[in-house]
Amino acid sequence: LNLHNMYYDPSRMSEELMYRMFRDAGLPAARTGYARLSINGTHYGLYSVVEVTDDPMLARWFEDSNGNLYENAENYCDLDDGLSCFDAEEFDEGSHDALSAFIDAVQTPGAGWLAAGQPLLLWEHYTGFLAMEMSLAHWDSYSYDLSNYRFYHEPTEDGWTLIPSSTDLGFGFRPWSYSDCGRHGVDPSDYTMGILSSRCLQDSTCQAAVHARILEIADQLEAMDTSAAIDELAARIRAEVDEDDRSYYGS
Repeated sequence: LNLHNMYYDPSRMSEELMYRMFRDAGLPAARTGYARLSINGTHYGLYSVVEVTDDPMLARWFEDSNGNLYENAENYCDLDDGLSCFDAEEFDEGSHDALSAFIDAVQTPGAGWLAAGQPLLLWEHYTGFLAMEMSLAHWDSYSYDLSNYRFYHEPTEDGWTLIPSSTDLGFGFRPWSYSDCGRHGVDPSDYTMGILSSRCLQDSTCQAAVHARILEIADQLEAMDTSAAIDELAARIRAEVDEDDRSYYGS
């Protein structure tokens, strides 16, 4: 069980909505739910239950779930910092050779990086992930903050993709910047911290692909009727939120 206390999310909806939006776009992302947590009779309040990123989850999204899965070992660590930046959560391939080749490719100088890197990327997943980060102001992630992300290597296609992690600070909300509370990371042009995002937005072909995906996501979210989705979620968790006196925020 992977329980999140949603301590910094005043809506208690960010993970539920954001992971769903990734999944609805055909992008690998965890399933979520809610739990009322009690330990030895003591009520601990409302928690988000987030699916663990492991073989069963990978098997739902990829033809081959026997690849290596990496998580950033620390914030502000990226491919151009080398192998030490990553913890292997799944090591089915038995070596880091694919990651080493990927690191070399994305550091190819100048315009040649796309020719070297594109064959090693699951292109639709890659451009979709970048577009979704920008569209949802998911700043606490790869492109904006170099934090909370995973890389998965699909061995059959020899392709890499990004998988979102820790979406409790989505939709431009950052509780440590009260002057811009609710407006943090809302400019897509600022999503350039990660090497895969910065180099993409500097390349006209890659940038155009991401912009096209942003328009697709806009259509997806409009069709979803986000206001109705929020109202449904609020009705589902309202009683639990009202009873939860451990939250950083009131009901």
